[in-house]
Amino acid sequence: MLYCNHVDQRSRRGSKFAHPRRYTCVLNPFLDYRASKCPSCLRQTFERKFALFIHIEGTGPIILGKTCKYCARCEMIFVNQPDVAAELGLVTGRPVEELDWMVLGTVDKRYWKARLGQGPATADTPAILVPFKDTRRVACG
Repeated sequence: MLYCNHVDQRSRRGSKFAHPRRYTCVLNPFLDYRASKCPSCLRQTFERKFALFIHIEGTGPIILGKTCKYCARCEMIFVNQPDVAAELGLVTGRPVEELDWMVLGTVDKRYWKARLGQGPATADTPAILVPFKDTRRVACG
């Protein structure tokens, strides 16, 4: 049985970001699990394109347009870690094993499309980032 457990996070009280927190991010490290049903409400998920704001240690922030499974009722995004890691390896030119990255939130798709190929402006981060309410990890048990 697969279930979601919480990832330890620092409290973000008194956030300096312009947008309120939205969505719960579920990181999926398994290749054979694709979240066809939401583990919270057991309804069917569907695919939706998100502009994910990812911080890569040693490189900086990047906005990656990624199609993820999504539960609209629970506002839960299922991010497949192997797929994202492979794309980040292509973008950075570094081996996937060397990458230390974290998905911090989402960005408005209009901003992402306008900055395509340029990367995010670091000074814009507080204004564009919509941080996640919670981050979880799919685990076997």
